[in-house]
Amino acid sequence: MELFLIRHAESTNNIRKNESDRVADPELNQRGLLQRDHLVNFIQNGLHLTNTERKSGGKVLDHLYCSAMQRALQTTQPIGQSIELKPELRNDLDKKLGTVVVAHAPNRKLSGALHEDTGAGFIKGHGTVYRKLLNSEMTVKRAGKIIDPHVRALVIDHLSQFENDPKKAFAEEVTLFHNDEKTPIKRVRVLQSKTTLKKLEQTKFAVRDRQGKPFKWMTYGNIHHLEIVQDRQSDKVSGVFVTMMEAAKRAKGIEMPKQALVQTEHGPDTEFLLALHVNDLVSVEQEEERKYYRVQTLDTGINMIMLRLHTASTLDNSREELHLSINQLLFSQWHLQKESVNVIGKLQPEHD
Repeated sequence: MELFLIRHAESTNNIRKNESDRVADPELNQRGLLQRDHLVNFIQNGLHLTNTERKSGGKVLDHLYCSAMQRALQTTQPIGQSIELKPELRNDLDKKLGTVVVAHAPNRKLSGALHEDTGAGFIKGHGTVYRKLLNSEMTVKRAGKIIDPHVRALVIDHLSQFENDPKKAFAEEVTLFHNDEKTPIKRVRVLQSKTTLKKLEQTKFAVRDRQGKPFKWMTYGNIHHLEIVQDRQSDKVSGVFVTMMEAAKRAKGIEMPKQALVQTEHGPDTEFLLALHVNDLVSVEQEEERKYYRVQTLDTGINMIMLRLHTASTLDNSREELHLSINQLLFSQWHLQKESVNVIGKLQPEHD
């Protein structure tokens, strides 16, 4: 027995770059119709057969199967008409594929930057500051955040002389001097964000000098995973975002004993619910059925996770996204569950 697998000709979906413009059951486009006509001629003349098979004068095909999708029917029906063979509709594969859950490899390894490349200083009463060159990016708004009041006034006045155009004010041939009219101003300290030392110690890590005194504060790098926990007394659900730096410290025993990357013990009053990594497979309850998503983003800034349908092939279709805040509704309304599948797309019991 010989089996010939034929893909449908080009459809209107195949040329649509934006995923959101695609339709569920597209027709063939003009190019697809031409491809279909060439295929009909190819099959009708037995060009898919060997020379011996063609000379025998037998049938070019014994059976012709296709799905009920328009693009498949438009491709197959003219073939059947040309060889007097009625296509047989089969939805078995479509039904079977509908039960397959697509899984992605979760990002559970320690990879990527542990922190961002640049750091910031700290000035009590102000917050984090960084040094900024006087260049075309030094707008009036940014100049207003210069820490030194005398330097700030000089820079703003200098900008006003050039119609507040930083490209002209800080061109290569233009130099701004301090009040002594001798010392050029090349860099200035600019406020990055207002904060306290206590908050800084919780959100960034310190680079220390030989005496152990912090002189620079670095922003943590990527998020490794999220630990979702629940207060046993109030039932409040919250998330603990674990940075790549923190995960590395746990794994390598830096400033702490070596331990598992995912921490399940959060104190006697806190119950660990589950951990999520990017690309983990989860399901939620929507329209009275379970729908499957992969974790795309763990957003510590807005305390949220962004999910994308497990079958999504692109990242630009907002209709395939689901944004969920980390709170009690994750479980009381959405009934979030972590899932696992085997190599053929069958759901398996999840073991964290």
